Amino acid sequence: MVVRRETRERSGRTEETIRIDVTIPTRDGRTRRIRKKAPIQNMKAAKEHERQLIKEALDYLHRPQKDALEVPPITFKELAEEFMENHAYVHNKPTSIRAKKKNFRLHLLPLLGDKLVKDIDKATITQVTRVLVNKISKRTGQKLSSKSVNNILSTLHKTLSYAEEMGYLDHAPPQVRWLKVRSPEMKIIDLETCQRIAAAAPYPFDIMITLAYRTAMRKAELMALYRGSVDFVSKRIYVRHAFSDAELSTPKGWKERMIPITQDTMVWLRKVRPTSSPFFFTQENGQPWDANRMAKALYAACDAAGVPRIGWHTLRHSAAS
Repeated sequence: MVVRRETRERSGRTEETIRIDVTIPTRDGRTRRIRKKAPIQNMKAAKEHERQLIKEALDYLHRPQKDALEVPPITFKELAEEFMENHAYVHNKPTSIRAKKKNFRLHLLPLLGDKLVKDIDKATITQVTRVLVNKISKRTGQKLSSKSVNNILSTLHKTLSYAEEMGYLDHAPPQVRWLKVRSPEMKIIDLETCQRIAAAAPYPFDIMITLAYRTAMRKAELMALYRGSVDFVSKRIYVRHAFSDAELSTPKGWKERMIPITQDTMVWLRKVRPTSSPFFFTQENGQPWDANRMAKALYAACDAAGVPRIGWHTLRHSAAS
């Protein structure tokens, strides 16, 4: 049972992460090792999360086992429908819901739809992984990436964990073995390049590009920035909202945050024209910008500035660097 800080080099930067490494007992007399990034990155919260993992494992270990005949027979297709209705639609954001629905429809249901959940074992998951690794994407014409396969397996893992919680399994679900994924190369631009792109962009994208570079705000957060979330007196931006598939939601990780801003950034923000909309950046009709229009506007600005195309997240990476 360990909570420790790990330092890693990624794309030329040193990152420090608090990770949990805990071994818990299972009903079959073996042990299960859980290694994960702490959901809240401070030692006190990480140790509390570790204690919670151990408590849940011991509670499950000492919970009276049901007789095998008492476990309701349910197919994976029926389980997937229940999981989406009772878990995904309740706890996940629209983008995550859409991704899970796609993973079920295109990948998991064709392989497991008619199979009884209680019959899904380690060999079944290994076979599913083998099929996914060799599957050709209709969109790209190439094999699925390791990251895509892991995303699909993650949906499978969460669904089986839900099955255990609901009593459809009388044992812990088989572990999923994740594929190794190479860290993607992180693009970063310098201040001069950002200024060239912003200068080539029409209003209000020139301001949005500059703000993204200076504050590391995500595209979805810029789209949902309320006027009341900018405090010109204390020179702060309070990131409280983000758009998720055109629905107003909370920022990624369900966490609000505060960003201090410089006097130069305030000058840019004061250039935003007053409107009756509660949002800072809007279209001509007063509606917030959508993700596609945002992406196209940034591409067009890059083309006009004569620099390689970048995405909004590159501006965030550049600010963080």
